[in-house]
Parts: sequence; C-alpha cells; structure tokens
Amino acid sequence: MENKVCFLCGKKEGSGIILKGEKICSNCEFELTNISVVNPKYHYFEEKVKNVLFKK
Repeated sequence: MENKVCFLCGKKEGSGIILKGEKICSNCEFELTNISVVNPKYHYFEEKVKNVLFKK
C-alpha cells in the first residue's frame, strides 16, 4: 500500500485502508469502527468520511 497520510489524523502509518483514494490508518479504522455515537469524536469522523464519500 502506498504510504499516504491518513485523512482523519494526518499521520503517515504503513497500514490501513483506502476509501475512494484517501487513506484511513489502522488506528483510525479501529476507532471509527468501535466508536459510540455519543462520543464527541463521532461527529468529527462522520463529517470527514462524508467529505471523502461525496466529494466531487
């Protein structure tokens, strides 16, 4: 996998996933898939992922 910067945390980590050409590092991927909707960071993740999914 290309060594891209995670669009959620800005870190350059070796592993993770690519979402529409943008990287999510393994730490953020884990946090994203295990976060509660009452956690304030949930809305941050939600907006960042929406921006990637629906960018033109």
